[in-house]
Amino acid sequence: AFWDPASRTMRRTPNEAVNVYLDGSTSLAPACEPNTGRNCGTTWRIQMAGRTTAMHRLLRNGDLISMHPRVFPHAIELVACERVVFEDAHIYGGTNIGVVESKGVGSHVYRRIKVTRRPGSANLMSVNADGFHSNSAEEGAQIIDSEIGYTGDDLVNIYGGIGIVVDRIGNQTLLVLDRKGAMDSNIRTGDVVRFHCIRMDTLPLVASARL
Repeated sequence: AFWDPASRTMRRTPNEAVNVYLDGSTSLAPACEPNTGRNCGTTWRIQMAGRTTAMHRLLRNGDLISMHPRVFPHAIELVACERVVFEDAHIYGGTNIGVVESKGVGSHVYRRIKVTRRPGSANLMSVNADGFHSNSAEEGAQIIDSEIGYTGDDLVNIYGGIGIVVDRIGNQTLLVLDRKGAMDSNIRTGDVVRFHCIRMDTLPLVASARL
């Protein structure tokens, strides 16, 4: 991501901000450690992947750059939990998601949570991925008197389970690909499953069935 050094806000176009990807980099200084190949220079040439024409027009000499690889673990992670209460947790730096909850009953409470830059620091970012991420919890979370900002992806991302129908095995049996395992713990007898066509941008409903 590229940042305005005066306002310390992220440069962005309608389609680009944190989603500007690095294709490669080259040091413009000679190697100072011949045995390791490490460079001591502070000047680098970077190559951005994909089409970034609109972003190029926004860049200025002196802009700040953040490069944020995403590695595990997340700062706070709840899996298949129920009605957990977090209070006064501050996350000032994380290599992946700040708070992630997945599967199970859910209904967690997050009160006075901060996912942001460390006060008084020169940090540009808080975490390298989403600030708050909820995946396939049966009941939604309450986020109260909290602050989420300067993340490497979504501020808040909440979604349910989506499976892809791979094959029809019989009149009442389908083979479904559940890549993230989001459906296995939440589906109950009597639930209604809806089928949408992913070949169209509007994802039209094509059928529904009760389990």
